[in-house]
Amino acid sequence: MKGAYVLLLVGFVLNTACSNSHKLSGTNHINLAEQASAVSPAYPSALLDSLGWAPIDQRTGQESSGEERIYLVLTHPDTHQELVLLKKEGRAYSGARMLFWNVEGTEQERINRQNEKLYYLSGRCSETGILGNTGFCVPEQTLPVNWEEMFHQLERNEIWKLTPEGSAPSPTGRSIRVQVRTGDYYRSYAYGVSETQERSQPISSIVNTLALSRANYARGSNLNTYRGLTTGVLNSDFIRCDDSKKLQFGGNLLYTIKQSGIFVEPNANTTQWYYVVIQGQVKEESILSAEAGWTLYPDRVLHFQALSSADDCPQYSEITGR
Repeated sequence: MKGAYVLLLVGFVLNTACSNSHKLSGTNHINLAEQASAVSPAYPSALLDSLGWAPIDQRTGQESSGEERIYLVLTHPDTHQELVLLKKEGRAYSGARMLFWNVEGTEQERINRQNEKLYYLSGRCSETGILGNTGFCVPEQTLPVNWEEMFHQLERNEIWKLTPEGSAPSPTGRSIRVQVRTGDYYRSYAYGVSETQERSQPISSIVNTLALSRANYARGSNLNTYRGLTTGVLNSDFIRCDDSKKLQFGGNLLYTIKQSGIFVEPNANTTQWYYVVIQGQVKEESILSAEAGWTLYPDRVLHFQALSSADDCPQYSEITGR
């Protein structure tokens, strides 16, 4: 009788342990039914609202039983952030993604920043807008995203139980914030993404999973007009008049000048500055490397004028007579 009681007690303990076991067991997580998350999300809540998604770190009362969610934010410093949302409800998988950035500043600065981001990798957006001080783009996909495969890929790379403690900050400032939730159990952690960490498993695989899914972004040929100063030599800088932001010329500026029907050519003197008005495309180069920056690819030169110095851009009225 005593042995049977012991077996019954052991079985009860094992069943209790199994019932309390979940994907975040053994990690530094919280139970949202007992306490609220003290970590602020890495994105404005208005972005979730616009996509029709609920906050991952709050109980809304509308969660389905056994629901699991993974929210990721990959930060590219000085350019943009990428938000990826995945959800599993029973056997159904869904997801969404959005690029977003800060557009604080004067009206002209807001316009410039919004234009730059919308031309990210020449991509088209199925939806764009500004929410408060945040601009966003929902990337248009040429093929449907397999959210189920992405979810499983992230799980294979230990997304629930990675331990970033002790990981060195990224010298490039790039980082990835991970939020995961199963039922009411929730966890949030972050990695600084350096080139060394990208070559190691499993954080590199998570970054690569996001990078490979970008291959379905639609590509466009968006053009805009830019006013700025340059020396005109090969690979010279382009200093934009509106906000002094420095870009780099891509392509052959001299060839573009000739093709545009302008007969004034820049000389090889790197101290000679020119004022140029260019129709072209701004692209973000080396998005996943330490050398990330903006490059202006000229399509047509609308104006080209030698200057005595690079102190100031000419007023627009001085060029057009208006």
